[in-house]
Amino acid sequence: MPGRLGRRNATRDPRRTAVTATALMVAVALLAGISTVFVSATASVGRLVGDRMRADLVISGDADGVSRTGFDPAVLTVVAGAPGVQAVTGLGEGAAVIDGRPAFVETVTDVPALRDMLGLTAAAGTIGALADDQILVDQRNVTAQGPHVGDRVTVRLPRGEARQFTLAGVYTDTDLLNGWLLPASAAGGFRKPQPTQAYVRLTPGTDVAATKLLVAAVLAGSPEVSVNNRAEYIAQRNAKADRLLTVVQLLLALAVVIAVLGIVNTVALSVLERTRELGLLRAVGLRRAQTMAMTAVEATAVSVGGALLGILTGAGLGAATVHALAAQGVTQLTVPVGRLAAYLALAAVAGITASLLPAARAARLSVLHAIAHE
Repeated sequence: MPGRLGRRNATRDPRRTAVTATALMVAVALLAGISTVFVSATASVGRLVGDRMRADLVISGDADGVSRTGFDPAVLTVVAGAPGVQAVTGLGEGAAVIDGRPAFVETVTDVPALRDMLGLTAAAGTIGALADDQILVDQRNVTAQGPHVGDRVTVRLPRGEARQFTLAGVYTDTDLLNGWLLPASAAGGFRKPQPTQAYVRLTPGTDVAATKLLVAAVLAGSPEVSVNNRAEYIAQRNAKADRLLTVVQLLLALAVVIAVLGIVNTVALSVLERTRELGLLRAVGLRRAQTMAMTAVEATAVSVGGALLGILTGAGLGAATVHALAAQGVTQLTVPVGRLAAYLALAAVAGITASLLPAARAARLSVLHAIAHE
């Protein structure tokens, strides 16, 4: 009976209940939507690496703003000679101006190895070893006007004069690379001519963990450069997204707190308006514990109802956003069911917590004074 009374009290003033639940719904919808987008993005990275990348180890410098820390090119030679290493390719990175437009380019020490380890396929031309005056590009950077295979493009790097490169091939889009690829001989034009990343492929049957320790020993003099296996590489790429999601969740938690205070206010007002009714209920046998339970059900119905609508709305908006971001590489829609269930459970706890003060006041009402209340 207390539960039935609590549910009916929650719908007694639909307008006020709806306004109160809407504040929580908006906050939870933002949480659910952002969580869906971020979880889908991290799942897309995992799927991309799992499907396309055939490297067993990845060497990379720590990101310092827009670029990574470089390391000694001799590391590539030492690692290539290690037991069980089948192929090694290093990448440098930097800014450039290509045909008058700003661009981000990378240099590659071994294009065939990179092609095999990242699963690159040619959309035009060939994806092979580059001469000193050749360049590769992905489909995203090719328009109807060009450049086309065989065309000459003008590349200006931060150091040195502008140079002409011939487009040797166009590879299909991949989020593992940034677009333009230059031969390693062009790295001297960067502000940081050292490689910043490298992919290592091992022969079948080689102990990945043991080889990782060997490579880490080679990198002992470069504490800002790390070597990771595939799983660790995925976690490294998703680390920034995970930190950003945590920050966003903490900020939206403030909105949830404000919404819970609104539930406290609404339930307290409801108790005040029903003072005489509560006295009559107490007079006909409603105990104090039942009075508190009735108030708790009322508050929980408002909070859970708002949270449930927020979860459904947020998940829908998150799915739509993921669909819109397909061109940016977010191709794996993943709904964080466990996290959304946790939001709903927390909403129920918040409803019970919000009812504590109003429920205590309702339970302490004097029956005679409450009946006489006008």
